[in-house]
This record gives sequence, structure tokens and C-alpha cells, in this order.
Amino acid sequence: MTLTGEQVSNAAIVIAEGKAAKVPMFGWVVALAAALQESGIRNLGYGDRDSQGMFQQRPSSGWGIPAQIGDPHLAVRAFYGVADHTNNPGLTDVAGWQQLSVAAAAQAVQRSAFPDAYAKWEAAARAIVQRLAGITDPAATATFAGQSCATGTPAGAGLGACPPTGMGVENGLTPDALLVARCGKHQFPQITTMYGIGNRPANTDDDHQTGRAVDLMIPDWATAAGTALGWQVASWMRDHHTQLGVHYIIYAAKIWNVDRDAEGWRTYRSITGRNDPTSLHYDHVHVSVFGNAATGPGDTGSLPAGAWTVPLPKGSYRIGCGFGCYPGHTGQDFPVPAGTPVRSSDDGIVIRSEALTDSSGNYRSYGNLIVVSVDGSPGTTVWYGHLSRRDVTVGQRVRAGQVIGATGFTGHVIPAGPAGAHLHYEIRVDGSPTDPMPILRRHGVTP
Repeated sequence: MTLTGEQVSNAAIVIAEGKAAKVPMFGWVVALAAALQESGIRNLGYGDRDSQGMFQQRPSSGWGIPAQIGDPHLAVRAFYGVADHTNNPGLTDVAGWQQLSVAAAAQAVQRSAFPDAYAKWEAAARAIVQRLAGITDPAATATFAGQSCATGTPAGAGLGACPPTGMGVENGLTPDALLVARCGKHQFPQITTMYGIGNRPANTDDDHQTGRAVDLMIPDWATAAGTALGWQVASWMRDHHTQLGVHYIIYAAKIWNVDRDAEGWRTYRSITGRNDPTSLHYDHVHVSVFGNAATGPGDTGSLPAGAWTVPLPKGSYRIGCGFGCYPGHTGQDFPVPAGTPVRSSDDGIVIRSEALTDSSGNYRSYGNLIVVSVDGSPGTTVWYGHLSRRDVTVGQRVRAGQVIGATGFTGHVIPAGPAGAHLHYEIRVDGSPTDPMPILRRHGVTP
């Protein structure tokens, strides 16, 4: 299972606080299963009513003031029942908790409207403990080496293994939107209504008209249970945005998008100015996609050895400043939303993967940079600059089409400038920058 930096940090706190309180390993698994269900192991500043934090604890229910609930260490201690700031019973206060199932033990603390929901996270929680704590747990058979984190289907089958919904919404959807519909239904079978192409008016953009958006309608949306389900759906889509090709998500007057991931969920205001439940997305989760960007690390598709491909998902980019478009410009720019997956254009070996910074730690030049030495072409290297994320390390072999990072603003990029976020794609032959477009065309690739 792939975790973000925040998720890894919070999961490590769950384990560390468990060790400090002498809570057995089973308790860590229970806490992680609860956190996965409630927040995706994220320290959320929102939730149903006044719920917040990793465990969606509520000040009005006696879990502490918002600052305490928002402190991951204090929230974990409260869950375990070893905190000083709350008298609410925690896990270790539950009689016979070690003899309960993971789901029953989590429910004894959380008292959720969905008591059975924790069970589906047990395997993931055990795998996280095994990875972060280095403890061999005989029950941790699902280590995600052979599982898809999104669907539980065998590795290799990927998200595409989510079965058809049998719903009319699938008609006309782009590949990414089809994945959102199918995997959304597979993960949340209680969703029985979705809207796709032609079902919604064009407001902010034309995503619905072009098959690049799906609305997942939330049953009983006005109830506490409906709101909780809506946030589960929205958070799950965000967690798997790379695999699904998600561009942005709107729910309950909040919006998240790839371009501004670091800002989390922001306030959303309808462009129409209306404040009804549909306009503000209280009754559904809106998911917009790039179109054909869904992939994951190591996904090389069916490209044969030696083949080349466009370094970005089809339909996600524009052709920007080219080779020599101004003095000293040594590559081809592809303007594209920040966070878009970057794929290796060729088979090769990673010879550089580094953040270029000055003495003060500020990004310079290419910013986050990856350089790949091309197989079968000695002296030819491909450079990928201004990345927000690097997913490969020096010495790693990559295949054409494999995701190696994501686009961003790092280095000499003006976010508000003509290019904004973009991929700087450069090819050097024997150390000399060469116009990459003719080289791509020689390999049968036309961006």
C-alpha cells in the first residue's frame, strides 16, 4: 500500500505511542484500522458536525478541545485510553479488548454509525505495522505485495479489474472516468446512482460534456451517516488520484485538486452563485479526471522493449516553449497541471534523481530532476525537470511508460507565468542538448 508523507508520519505516531504506552501490537492494528476508515490516517480539520483529526474525535463528545484533537500524538493517546486531556474511554479501557475482532475493538472506542466498516482495513493495518515496525505478524498475510491498494484485486490486474457497474453512466466516459465509476461502485456498493456525460450543465468547465467527470450520488446525504459516507468516498478518491487519473474532487462545499494538493480541502463556491445542495455538492461527490492518465508506479502498459512514448498522459498537456525558443532554453516545455504523472519516454537506467537547491535550500535550475540513460543508445540521456515528486532512485531500471514522478513548479519556474506548472523535457546526446521533438518523431512518437 502506498502512503503519503503525512500518512507515514501519522502511522509512525500510532505505533510509537502504542509502544510508549505498552499497548500490544494488536492495539496498533486496531488504531490504524480506525484511522484508515475515519480519515485515511490524515489529520483532518473537518468532518461530520464537529468531528476532526485522525480518528474524527468530537469536542462536543468530550474528546478534548480542537487543538488537542488536532495534535496527532494526543489523538492517538486518547484512542488508546492513556491521555490526560479526556475522560472518554479508550481502547485499553474496554474489557477484554484483546479478545475482540479488530472491527469490534475499533467500534468499542469509536461508536460509529458504520460498525462493520473497520473490518475492511484490517489487512492494510497489519501490513503497515509490519512495514513500519519491522514486526513479522503471522496474520499480516495481505502485505500488499500481491494486492491492489485500491480494490483488493490481484496485482497486475490493477484498478482496471474493477467490474462494470451495469449502469448507463458508463456510456461515453473517458478511460479515467470509467475507472472512477467502476472502482467507486466496487468500493462503495451502497452508491446506486451516478451521473456522467450529458447529465450535468457546463459550469466551471465542460468535464461532464466531454466524459471527464462522474458525480457519485450519496444516499441519505442529509443525514450524519450520509455525510460520513460522502467524506469516505471523497477521501478514497483523493487517496487514489494517481491510479484513477483524478484532476479534482468537490464535496460538501469543499474542493481538492492535484494542482494545490498541499493546501488540502479548500472552500468551494459555486460559479453559478447558487447555494442549493446540488450546486454546493452536498448530495454528491464530483470527480473530474484528466481523461487517460490513470496509472501507478511500475505500470508500463503493453509497450514492447525499446519502444518510446509521450512522457505525459494523453490529453493532459499542451505544447509550450520549444528548443531554443529563447536563448539558453535547452528542451521542450509541456504545460500541464501540477501533480500530473510523468512517464519515462524510453527504457533505460536512472543516473540522476535529485533536488537541485542553493545553499539556503531553495530550488534552483531544474528543481527536482530525473535523468535517464537510454538503453541501446550510448551517450543519450533524457532529462525531466521542475518535478513536484521523484518516484525513482539512481540505478533503477525503468521502462517506457513507467511513472517516474509528477509535474510541478520546482526550480526556475514562475507559477503565474505563461507556462505555469510544466514538464521541462530535454534530450542530450554526448552531453549536448538536442531538440527532443525530432528524436521523438524518429521513434514514432508525436506529442
